[in-house]
Amino acid sequence: MAELVVVSANLMDIQRFRQLVPELVVVRPHEVATSSSIDPSSVVMVDVGEEVDLAGVVARSARVVAYGPHVDRERLDAARAAGCHDVLPRSAVARWLATFSGI
Repeated sequence: MAELVVVSANLMDIQRFRQLVPELVVVRPHEVATSSSIDPSSVVMVDVGEEVDLAGVVARSARVVAYGPHVDRERLDAARAAGCHDVLPRSAVARWLATFSGI
């Protein structure tokens, strides 16, 4: 199974995600460029509200799932344009995590 990495500084999101996938790895946004957890075998979830080079994460990961508020169309569209494999409203993340199998 691929490692699930979450890029976020939102502690509430992280806590909620850990309830569904206890073994997930958290990378703070300012650590993305140097994190060894983001590699070709990892599945990375990125909060679109964070200042992160999404195209760089896409280039280094097996799969990138971007998520954010459904009303933040501009950032969700930017995530699609950066090549994220899935772009989800925050309300759909728990459902996606519940089916996570290391795609």
